[in-house]
Amino acid sequence: MQSVDIVIQGAGIAGLALTKMLQKTTMSIMTLDQRHTLDAAGAGILLQENAILALSHLDIDIHQITHAATISHINLGSVQHPDAMRLSTSGNARGMPRAGLLHELHKQINDSDLYWGTSIKCWRQCSDKTIELELDNNRRVRCRWLIAADGIHSRLRQDMQGKATAFRSTGQYCWRMLVDDVEHNNEAYEIHAGALRFGMIPTDSRQAYIYLVNADIDGVLAATQNWQHIKKSLQQGGKLFSYLADKIDSSTNILFHPLVDAPVYMPMESSTILIGDAAHPMTPNLGQGAAIALEDAVILGYLLQSHSNNPSNDFHKLRAKRTNKLMQSSFAAGAIAHWQTSWIQQAKILGLQLTPRRILKHKQRLFTDEFSQQLTAIKRDYLL
Repeated sequence: MQSVDIVIQGAGIAGLALTKMLQKTTMSIMTLDQRHTLDAAGAGILLQENAILALSHLDIDIHQITHAATISHINLGSVQHPDAMRLSTSGNARGMPRAGLLHELHKQINDSDLYWGTSIKCWRQCSDKTIELELDNNRRVRCRWLIAADGIHSRLRQDMQGKATAFRSTGQYCWRMLVDDVEHNNEAYEIHAGALRFGMIPTDSRQAYIYLVNADIDGVLAATQNWQHIKKSLQQGGKLFSYLADKIDSSTNILFHPLVDAPVYMPMESSTILIGDAAHPMTPNLGQGAAIALEDAVILGYLLQSHSNNPSNDFHKLRAKRTNKLMQSSFAAGAIAHWQTSWIQQAKILGLQLTPRRILKHKQRLFTDEFSQQLTAIKRDYLL
């Protein structure tokens, strides 16, 4: 039986980022993924200041990534007023394809630690707190720490809970896609139109990530929507989204999924630690999913290489409150985005227009400040 310090199940954003963190140490690592290659799953992502700070701790300079667009402003509004709220990012935000971030993380990692086409068949915790694993290739492994980074439908989470994850539905359905040959001004937009919501994030000099959310459609019907339906819906989003709709045809890869979340699950006193979507599936309404996964990897990476006596407890202490707050805030943001009464929509847009930009900028900055405080606490309490 092979013995290693850490086994990571899942080579998505959280799993690859944690692998990168731990390769700085002398610990032995196995990162498993049931896929046979690092495929190009997903559409686009918005990396805000906290995500960029996390990447810097992985020794990745966002400014050196060529396939990423600088986002100068984030605009929120209605079809009639698309920039009712126009918030400067001071150049500290990037849009990029999700596959681009995965490949950037992958190229930083020693391939000898990655095991593609491999996952955990069964596992048990031993009396000495180590974990014995049987992989689906009949290989047996013993490890000190098992990290669940296997996504929103985490099997390891279900094993630990003894039941399937209880997802909370928003009643909203989302379609995502990347489109090429797009002219843009390096600004991101989200347009609210009652039951419909439209979003655009530049991801390269001539590419954009588009998403469409519908809060008033039956789930069965939503799953049958083809590119022509999506194109027709996007044309209701005003001039910008009518232009983007013209870029969509039968060859466009359109991803569909319901918007759901689930309670934060971070067991204490455990040799199995959950990170990313396995620990806290959240809706994408605040654009924080990838960022929080990166934060998890950095924080846990530091804890595992520190003199912490109980990394799972310390990880829970540092991360549970923050991730729960962001999950609840994201759920609420999605509900507010789809207020459908006409006068309430108008009042919301007026409120966005009148809110002082310094207040919005301060609230945006809190994403990074809280993460910075956690990094300071780790250095003070565990690494010094």
